[in-house]
Amino acid sequence: MNHPQIVFRADASQTIGVGHVMRCLTLAEVLSNYGWSVGFACSSDTPEVAPQFGQTGFEILLLDASSDGGAAQMQAHWPDGVRWLVVDHYALDANFERALRSWAEKIMVIDDLA
Repeated sequence: MNHPQIVFRADASQTIGVGHVMRCLTLAEVLSNYGWSVGFACSSDTPEVAPQFGQTGFEILLLDASSDGGAAQMQAHWPDGVRWLVVDHYALDANFERALRSWAEKIMVIDDLA
């Protein structure tokens, strides 16, 4: 059976904390229970700062530092695209989302600063 794919783009670090990742993990767990295939694209610091993150069983793509926020790496890793992309990241903006517009059917941005 082909499950719908959702990818979360969030990072954790000593500087920004783990809130973004923990919020996304909560959503991911619920969606997984409803049959969604869940993936995370994050910085290599994330599993070190949030050890519980690596124990979830979700697919994790560790991103290299890049100027596009990992957009190209995400497209290469999930070449068929995704049903939903959820972005919970202060440093990523509309340019990042535009770069992934044709790859993701829908994009949701969590912005607790606005």
